[in-house]
Amino acid sequence: MNTSNLLICPSCQGQHFVLKYEAAYVYSYLIDTNAPGKHNNEEFLPFLYDNREQTKALQYLQCRDCGQKYPCYFNQWDQSIGVKVLQDAVKSPPTPDPLNFTVKHLK
Repeated sequence: MNTSNLLICPSCQGQHFVLKYEAAYVYSYLIDTNAPGKHNNEEFLPFLYDNREQTKALQYLQCRDCGQKYPCYFNQWDQSIGVKVLQDAVKSPPTPDPLNFTVKHLK
């Protein structure tokens, strides 16, 4: 087994991780004469919005053993580069609280 690709949590030495992506969106529904939104003609369906804007996003790697979170950006994944990115993430300072994430516009 190739151990060079293993991720080791610096906090607990655990090897079980999960990638997480948290995002916040603002959904808009244009009010017209027959219903809320152009797409909701007979009943209001929340997934038939007129506009969706992402206002916040956070990507991080979390140790499943101790819960420590490490900032990690994985918009584009490549197997050879991806493992290196994850290994670099666990070497970086952990993120204090992902629930209080900052605005980050992703393209």
